[in-house]
Amino acid sequence: MGRENHSPQARIRVEKLVKSFDGQPVLAGVDLEIYQGETFCIIGRSGTGKSVLLKHLVGLLTPDRGTVWVDGEDIFRVPYGRLRQIRRKFGVLFQGAALFDSLTAEENVAFPLRMLGDRRLGEAEIQKRVRRCLAEVGLEDMGHKYPAELSGGMRKRVGLARAIALEPEFILYDEPTSGLDPETAQTINELIRKLARELGVTSIVVTHDMHSVLEIADRAGLLYEGRMHWVGTIEEMRRSQDPILLRFVKASEYQL
Repeated sequence: MGRENHSPQARIRVEKLVKSFDGQPVLAGVDLEIYQGETFCIIGRSGTGKSVLLKHLVGLLTPDRGTVWVDGEDIFRVPYGRLRQIRRKFGVLFQGAALFDSLTAEENVAFPLRMLGDRRLGEAEIQKRVRRCLAEVGLEDMGHKYPAELSGGMRKRVGLARAIALEPEFILYDEPTSGLDPETAQTINELIRKLARELGVTSIVVTHDMHSVLEIADRAGLLYEGRMHWVGTIEEMRRSQDPILLRFVKASEYQL
C-alpha cells in the first residue's frame, strides 16, 4: 500500500497490528490514526497492551502482523538507516523517566544530543539547548543535580526535557503521571499541554488516569481485548453510552 492511499492529515496510521508473547495475544488487530498537532490518549486497564502499542509506534517492537505508517512510510519495511531517521521524529518520556543515575540532569538531557544529534552541533550549542529544554520544564536551576537528589516529579520533568532535546515532531508519554501525587501530576499535565501548544508537537499518551485524559486529550481511544474498542473526542466520551467505556470510567472512580 503506497503513500497515496493514506489520509494526508494522519501523521501516524496503525493497521491491523497483531502481537503475541509466548503464545498469549496482546494486540489482536489494532487500527488507529493519529493526526497532526493533537494529543491522543490511549486508555485501558493495566496489562491490556497500551505500552506494547506505544513501543510499536517507534519500531522498538516488531508486530506478528500488521504495520505502522509514519508520514506515509511503513516503518517495518524501510531500511534500518531510514528507521533511525524516522525515530528522530520522536521524543519519548518513559515510565519512571528512565534517567541515568550516574549523570546529572544536564548530562541526561544532553545525552541524546551527543549520541543521536546533528554532528555539527558544537558543545556550546548543546549546552544552550540543554538549558533551554530544562527551562521549558521549569528546572533551569536543577541541571547540576543527580536523579537521586530530585523528587519523582522532577525526574519526570528531566525525562521530558530529554524527550524534547532533539526537537521532535511527536512525543510519546508512557504513564506520565503514574506514582505522582495529585499536585505534581497536575504540573505534568500542564507541561504536556504547554509543549503541545508552544512546540506544535503531536502527543500520544498512554495512561489509565482519567483526570489526565480529561485535562489534556483532544481524542482518546480505549484499548480492550487487543483492539481499539472506542475512539472519540472528550465531548463524545462524555455523551457515550458504550457499556465497556462506561465501565472503565466508573472503575477509575472518575465522573465524566
